[in-house]
Amino acid sequence: MDRLQALGEIIEKPQAGYWGASERSGASTVAARVVRNGDAARSQTITTEKLPLRWFSPKEVARAQLHIDDTVLVSSGEVGFASRVVGLDADYPSLASNFVRRVRAADGHNPVWLAHLLQLAETKRIAERFSGGTAIHNLGSDFFGRYRVHVPPLEEQRRIGEILDTVDEAIQTTERVIAKLDTIAGALAEACISRVGTEDLVRLGDECRVLGGKRLPAGHAYSHTQTPYRYLRVVDFYRRNVDYDSLAALSEATFQALGRYEIRSGELFISIAGSIGYVGVNQPPPGMRTILTENAARIVPSKSLVPSYLALQMNSSAVRAQVRAEIGTGGGVPKLALHRVANVRVSCPDTRTQNEVAQWYESARAARDAEARRLEKLRKFRVGLAADLLSGEVRAVPA
Repeated sequence: MDRLQALGEIIEKPQAGYWGASERSGASTVAARVVRNGDAARSQTITTEKLPLRWFSPKEVARAQLHIDDTVLVSSGEVGFASRVVGLDADYPSLASNFVRRVRAADGHNPVWLAHLLQLAETKRIAERFSGGTAIHNLGSDFFGRYRVHVPPLEEQRRIGEILDTVDEAIQTTERVIAKLDTIAGALAEACISRVGTEDLVRLGDECRVLGGKRLPAGHAYSHTQTPYRYLRVVDFYRRNVDYDSLAALSEATFQALGRYEIRSGELFISIAGSIGYVGVNQPPPGMRTILTENAARIVPSKSLVPSYLALQMNSSAVRAQVRAEIGTGGGVPKLALHRVANVRVSCPDTRTQNEVAQWYESARAARDAEARRLEKLRKFRVGLAADLLSGEVRAVPA
């Protein structure tokens, strides 16, 4: 029968661990892997074989040793993060550190269900409420006695664990696919660039115009209303895709005053101060016009260079190495002067070859982006499903 119970009633007594010693000495005679708070906060599952080795007494090992499907709950620092132990080092015991609590399901309760329960955002929120301390938060023991949770029958607990594990496996599989697509696309793009880049090297400034951006002058503030005029900063494009709708809007008067610094569709931008070398193609939606920041340069390619191919090449390791070699400093701040951007040498094969390389890369990126959209949907679905199943709003009928 379903019931609300205090968390402490469905688990064994939570066990704080130990930090141990950095080397064998005195009573510290047993080497063991130790799970720290950062390890438990990093992901929903833990495998201990690559965690640090420290030395403990046999009594400490006996009290704080971890088993498969134990949950490690962060009790100091970013309290409330939880991770389930899914793999143990075969050669050494594994222990909870003094910054976490080992939480183990009591008899009659499913440990996988418990782990998912402890990973709920609601659980973390309540754990934070029961935390004290000034500089560092510490989880109070009354959290376990006062946090009441929905407890379904054991068979339903098992079914909930199976369902959420299945969704987690789908998420992890999609993450691995994305990582592989990133690796493949990057490696093959580098190979294509390297192959066509061994001949016909040209100075960038001989095939493109390299122009500066502009800092907003005093008195030209951002507009408080949405307009078709935007200001493009380095912070807006250091990632691959620019979210043009989120760019700071400018008034029409400000845009007209700065019109000579407009970066048009199909032109490239490159960061030239601070974090140097981020390159992309300006592709605003129809009707939107953008002014470029003074910390970036515009690259206006001639007809002999395809913008998407040039951007791909500018982001290659070979050209990035050239860019790094051109960097100067002013007052200790890294800078890349416009004439040094123009000094970079790039390959300029026939436009058919450029288009083929760029189209292949965009196809690979489109496949990657499709997987990324799928991953985002899976994550949102998982959050809602876990909340519904673990609260009892949706029932998991045992198979």
